[in-house]
Amino acid sequence: MKTFTKSFMLKVLALAAFGSLALVAVAQMKNTPQEQKNEELVLNLYRDVLGYHHFELASKYMAADYIQHNYTDPQGRDPLMDFLHERFPNPEPLQPEMKNKPSLVITKGDIVLMMTTRKVKDPKDPSKTYEANHFEMVRVQNGLAQEHWDNSVGPTGR
Repeated sequence: MKTFTKSFMLKVLALAAFGSLALVAVAQMKNTPQEQKNEELVLNLYRDVLGYHHFELASKYMAADYIQHNYTDPQGRDPLMDFLHERFPNPEPLQPEMKNKPSLVITKGDIVLMMTTRKVKDPKDPSKTYEANHFEMVRVQNGLAQEHWDNSVGPTGR
């Protein structure tokens, strides 16, 4: 029978303790019921309104005084919907799945952060594409999307 040293046993116990802490950390990452509602609201907004272009549903998901931090988009829900309707005049049939499902969603309190992967034309060779990550962050207030940020590049390239 093999005998284990005290040092070896201490290392095993330390690894077991670390593993337990990791499991506790993963368990703590679970959304609260309110965070789950916020996440579902934002994902449904992106699916129904922004993905399938059903702008008539915007009031179900967005506050009237929606704050936009993307310099290319107008402030307020209705001006934003009018702007998007000009670009996408024909809604598509609603589907249960998102068109570009996020590869990562993190919800903490009233903030929902999403990361999606998009195919983008290579600026050096437009005949080629590459995959790029895109980030969207929404603040929820009183059950509606109130504020939005993304990683859009401004006119100065920043």
